[in-house]
Amino acid sequence: MGFVLGLGVTLLIGLGLQFGSGVFTKDINVKHIITMGVPILVSVASIGSLFGLYIVAGFVGIWFALSIFMGLRAIAGIWRMGTGTGPWSFLRK
Repeated sequence: MGFVLGLGVTLLIGLGLQFGSGVFTKDINVKHIITMGVPILVSVASIGSLFGLYIVAGFVGIWFALSIFMGLRAIAGIWRMGTGTGPWSFLRK
């Protein structure tokens, strides 16, 4: 299922780059570099990182660590909303 979702996201990004690159520039050379270079860079980085994660800790360890990290972020975010500090100061008004 992860492979199928990865292919879907890849197609979405690939097609989105054709239309989305016009938001940032009108230069045809820059658009060509974006549409050709970014997918190659993303695929190489993804394959390399997956290979490295598999060798070092395995996928179970990575998901466990990410779950802990995101749980702590949620707790800190709720705490910040409760105290009304930072961008949540409007809650105390």
